[in-house]
Amino acid sequence: MPVYASITDKGHDPSLENKLRKQTRSDASDETFRFVALEWNNKFKHTWTDEHAVRIMRRLEKDLFPWIGDIKMDKVTPPVLLKCLRRIEARDALKSSQYDLSTILIPGRQP
Repeated sequence: MPVYASITDKGHDPSLENKLRKQTRSDASDETFRFVALEWNNKFKHTWTDEHAVRIMRRLEKDLFPWIGDIKMDKVTPPVLLKCLRRIEARDALKSSQYDLSTILIPGRQP
């Protein structure tokens, strides 16, 4: 049995659920980087160890939220991200900046 058939047999219509989710969300241009990052974190944290989940939140809070947390997602451009990553590099945290960059560029990534 195809996966889609088994999902719809259980009373779930992925297409309809997706449309409803989009309708209930606020306008995407009103969502900040912090809002999207926290939503992403909540979606994947159950797949990580507790230590890893804490490490990710610490990096978001220390390296990204102070600089781009309150910026609306439609304004988070490559130059904005680069400026943020340069701040991380300036304190000799090259590994953190590389990790933060990979987290930003691959949104569905499960580190």
